[in-house]
Amino acid sequence: MRSVRRIIARWLPVAGVAVALAVLNAVSTQQLLRGSAEEPQLQLARDTAGALASGVEAQVALGSTAVNVATSLAPFMIVYDPSGTVRFSTAQLEGKTPDLPGGVLADVAAQGEARFTWQPAPNVRLATVVVPIGDGSAGYVLVGRSLAEVERRIAQAQALSALGAGGAALAALILAALSEVLSPVSTR
Repeated sequence: MRSVRRIIARWLPVAGVAVALAVLNAVSTQQLLRGSAEEPQLQLARDTAGALASGVEAQVALGSTAVNVATSLAPFMIVYDPSGTVRFSTAQLEGKTPDLPGGVLADVAAQGEARFTWQPAPNVRLATVVVPIGDGSAGYVLVGRSLAEVERRIAQAQALSALGAGGAALAALILAALSEVLSPVSTR
């Protein structure tokens, strides 16, 4: 019984560190993948807003092909006038442009940009960026795309982190047991 306690005493700190490192790895990976999911949208939104401020039409940036945001991985664009009315959209959800959550354009007007996860329908999650056209008095440009692939990669990374933590904890247990078996017996 005493040897089991010693094995657990040797194993527990190492297993705890392994699990903590796996959790840190999973969280870091999730943050990096999710954070980078909106980089293309940011570039497209800024370029389009710049073009529109110069008098170029919005269709130039992404074309005018409708994108079903529930099924497509393609980026989409919505251009709003200053009051929030849709002027142009390639985004389609159930045959219409999805409604933007309230307050987003006000946040953009106050802060100059918004990056957020938009869920316009169950099981439809989008990485979205909204920027003003010029100073915002000409409207706003929203560019988004599906998070489906990013979320799939995040789930894979989390599964690998959990597998790594389990493997490290098991290896620590085996080493702790071997250490107990191979250590000289104390006569105290």
